[in-house]
Amino acid sequence: MADLTSKGFDILTPVVSEHLPFDFVGYKDGKLFKFQAKYTSDGSLKSRTSWADKNGNHYSEYSGPRPNKRKVERPSKEELRKLIWSKPLTKLSRELGFSDVAISKWVKAYELDKPPHGYWIKIGFRLC
Repeated sequence: MADLTSKGFDILTPVVSEHLPFDFVGYKDGKLFKFQAKYTSDGSLKSRTSWADKNGNHYSEYSGPRPNKRKVERPSKEELRKLIWSKPLTKLSRELGFSDVAISKWVKAYELDKPPHGYWIKIGFRLC
């Protein structure tokens, strides 16, 4: 939290509950930001989680993939730009084996422009 205050955030701690999707809130420039603390103060990722209930304190090691790892490798920005302008997302998604929603998210992450609605229909009728 100290690094967030040094970046100009006012840190607000909500009612502590294990059921909230975030751990604390930061306020900066008139906007609220929700944060989930996953890293320790030295920047390392904790390898276990803990919780308490009526039976006492419990600890569990993380299993499975580490957080923030991609499930699939996305194409480079240039490759994706060429692909999305070469054919409709539905055909592209079938060929690549990913959903069209996943490809749209990659386009948004790379801040690329997609063909507008109806573009491929116009191309089919040679109107563009």
